[in-house]
Amino acid sequence: EHHPSESMSGGASPSSPSRRTWWNIKVAGGTKAGKIYLGANIMRQDGGDLCLCGYDDESSRQRWCIEEGGQDWFRLRVAGGTNSARRFLGVAAAASGGVAGGAGAGATAVELCARDDGSGRQRWRLSASRRSASQMNKQLWYLIQPFGSSLCLSGDKSGRVWLVDGDSGTGQERWLIPHWQACEDTASSSSAPPRTSAAAETGCNRSSDEIALIASRSGSEGAVTLADLRPEQMTRVLNNNRNLGAAIDLVGCYLKNYEIDKADRVCRRIEPLCRERGGLWLFKLLNMYSTVRMKQSRYQEALAMYEEYEDLIGLDAEEQWELYDTVYRNFGWIHCSMGNHEKAMHYFRRCVEIKKKNGVPPHWFDQWDLGKTHARLSVSKGDFGALEHSLEMIKKGIDLHQQVEQQDKVMLCKMLNSAGECASLLGDFAAFEASRPWHEEAV
Repeated sequence: EHHPSESMSGGASPSSPSRRTWWNIKVAGGTKAGKIYLGANIMRQDGGDLCLCGYDDESSRQRWCIEEGGQDWFRLRVAGGTNSARRFLGVAAAASGGVAGGAGAGATAVELCARDDGSGRQRWRLSASRRSASQMNKQLWYLIQPFGSSLCLSGDKSGRVWLVDGDSGTGQERWLIPHWQACEDTASSSSAPPRTSAAAETGCNRSSDEIALIASRSGSEGAVTLADLRPEQMTRVLNNNRNLGAAIDLVGCYLKNYEIDKADRVCRRIEPLCRERGGLWLFKLLNMYSTVRMKQSRYQEALAMYEEYEDLIGLDAEEQWELYDTVYRNFGWIHCSMGNHEKAMHYFRRCVEIKKKNGVPPHWFDQWDLGKTHARLSVSKGDFGALEHSLEMIKKGIDLHQQVEQQDKVMLCKMLNSAGECASLLGDFAAFEASRPWHEEAV
């Protein structure tokens, strides 16, 4: 089902309580990336009718109509994307005797029903609170409970949804319903969040969204209108698959044009959205964001991000050796920038080893990285004679580079500069008679 009259933010005006609308319902914590939004499965599965999703995929299965019922209770109806027999959230019929199919030990299953059958299974109490752990930033959250029951709707790390006894305090039983407002005449104060003024509903906070500021200065007249969106509208716009992908690509464009601060602002704005989705979205963002941190010389943060990036790969190095070749090289660069030359050498050697295992000779980049890092390590140890070996590795890298990429003069200049620095240092610390040849080679 799609309702064209709905607002972009998914909310209704306080003055129109009867207007049909939908809301995203998100678990407050205690789950993994990609397990955030309360959603309906297309078809009933082993885990039941409900699941936790990474984002609103616009199928309407992650959108919920919160319908007012009697005193202090609501019906939760999935906005669409399922057949008519699976619409209303309810306690599973088999649950009256205890654990139902799809629920874990000590849990009660939930299901989607065709209608409110009057049994009370499809009626829910939403109890609001701001009492929370510090990491939840005192957000307004809700316990979603079957009317007249102490059970709580809960989501776990695997993405399953069921009812459990009480609030565990982990965030798994606490649900965020961004911008939802219950109606005063049907909801008690414990069920409804504080009401905001109409001005606050319609006002625009032009300074609260840095993406809007960037867009408004981009020179595109169409982009200026983004500044007129409320923050929640901007989030919904950005959370569109195509727009979020374009935002990640925009980071790459800013990096290539050395606009590092803009790249950083985009990353900070979209990081929460990518973390909600997890998977490839977070994978791609971390790759970009760690590069931004490297450009900002914030190496410790870059290392932490890249370690998280490696954890997301989920494949053995033997299966995806080409990907790990890049991963090892990037780890080497990060450690080299931090002055951890031993660790950097370890990763650069792994680049060579993984290629050899797969019948691929070392790349000119490998020789250059090994030579530069060996030189830095030798200087840090005061072993200036070892710079001869460093120079030989760099020169070998130059030879390999010239064999395959003769047109790349910029990279050749960088490599020649590295070789010149090695030769110059050898001349500086050699005996007077032996210094001249090294200085000449450096020139």
